[in-house]
Amino acid sequence: MLSADGTLAIAECACRINPMPVLDWVLEDEKDYRDKSKNGRPAVSYDKRAYTTSPGWEYQWYLEHGRPVHELLRSWCGQRAATLQERLGAAEAENRRLDEIITRIFEELKRLGHAQAADHLIRTYEEDRITPANYRPVVDRPLKPSRDPSSLHHNATTLGPLSTTGRRTTWTS
Repeated sequence: MLSADGTLAIAECACRINPMPVLDWVLEDEKDYRDKSKNGRPAVSYDKRAYTTSPGWEYQWYLEHGRPVHELLRSWCGQRAATLQERLGAAEAENRRLDEIITRIFEELKRLGHAQAADHLIRTYEEDRITPANYRPVVDRPLKPSRDPSSLHHNATTLGPLSTTGRRTTWTS
């Protein structure tokens, strides 16, 4: 059997090790609370009658029960992870907003009789889109000094700037 303190320690450790799923859950739960705080929610009374809770009551429930849990989980996940998630969410929202604007611009160009230019711009926009696959830098292997126009050819006894043995490594063909 595990104590309450041990359970909390394990939960905190899990949040630090893998914070993103926890923070994603917090965001989804906050969206749910936000909707309830605006509209209330359907409920059933003790005598089985359906009713809708008041938005004020839902907001108070959030302040007393939901918000402390969210803040605790965020603190366990760490400031860096929480900030990263917020920045990522803001960047994705801004990307969606700009995509909607550019779509309207393309439609307006077509409406004004510039369909060929709009089609060319749409094609270019899609082909040059930055995605996770093409954002990551590609690390290529270095060229042999004989094929690298920026390097000077040195013999094996020349001290190189990063040499640890006193000899510079040379390439063999």
